[in-house]
Amino acid sequence: MRNRYARCMLVATVLCATLGVTGAQAAGTGIAVANTPVSTTKSLFAVQPPAGWVYQRGGYDVFTSRDGPLLNNISFELRKHKKAFTASKKGSAPDSLPEELAEMYVADLKSQAGISDVNVISIEPAVLGGQPAFRVHVTYVLMQAMGGAPFEQVALGAPLQDYLLVARYQAPQLHFFGTYLPAFEESLPTLTLTLPAGKN
Repeated sequence: MRNRYARCMLVATVLCATLGVTGAQAAGTGIAVANTPVSTTKSLFAVQPPAGWVYQRGGYDVFTSRDGPLLNNISFELRKHKKAFTASKKGSAPDSLPEELAEMYVADLKSQAGISDVNVISIEPAVLGGQPAFRVHVTYVLMQAMGGAPFEQVALGAPLQDYLLVARYQAPQLHFFGTYLPAFEESLPTLTLTLPAGKN
């Protein structure tokens, strides 16, 4: 039982690091209600999470999950350009091209501890928050110490003046990913930037 608990905690730690979620960022929590967008605590953007999902919001991010972060999670975040890709220690820029950012995003995912066998299913242009963006669809596997479960992820990213805007959904491939992907797709067009003038 103790080993199982330790394994669950390790998985949670790796996934939260992958999502960029920390305890300090979880400044506000609640349960999403239909037609009630959730904003960051700094009022930098607002988004409508799937109704009934539990959310945490920080100054630069909104993180939400239906069944717990190990089973399904959606996040929206603003990353400062200098620290856009922390695992690979790379930055982005306001004039970065979406296709370049997509390659950097995948490279950063491959550099993250705790996951392996990152496979790119697709990379395509998209729009996020009204801005030109990339969209990547990948699969990867958690390390054996964490169960070796195959995961699937869809992420979009758009460069702004001061930040890289990222939206992401990830879940285990079996049972969960396909089930809640539509909820992620429905939340994407609800994202509204409320940054001060000159920041987007």
